[in-house]
Amino acid sequence: IQDLQLFDTCQDCVLEGTLVTVPFTPIVGCTTLLQDQRGDIVLLALYNFLPFDTSEDDADTLAQQKIPKGSKVQIKNPFYKIFRDGSRGIRIDNPQDISIGEDPLYGSASLPT
Repeated sequence: IQDLQLFDTCQDCVLEGTLVTVPFTPIVGCTTLLQDQRGDIVLLALYNFLPFDTSEDDADTLAQQKIPKGSKVQIKNPFYKIFRDGSRGIRIDNPQDISIGEDPLYGSASLPT
């Protein structure tokens, strides 16, 4: 996380970490916290992740099923930004850019150190 550059997509990089909180669904998307191998924590916002027709009542439950607390994840080409509320975090627009679980989709690539 510490190597990410603000307002930049880290091309050909994979960020690995663990989801350390239960996801929630604000007005748009899913939000959770990611902790990397160094212990750094960052906000993680996933868009286009839940089916378009998911009801507001079902969104939190579905998000918790798809990205439960404790999940190991890999994020391909992470984009680090400042969100509307002023917090910094990683935005994922393409669900194919995140691998959830123990099976790595992108090999052993990692962020440059």
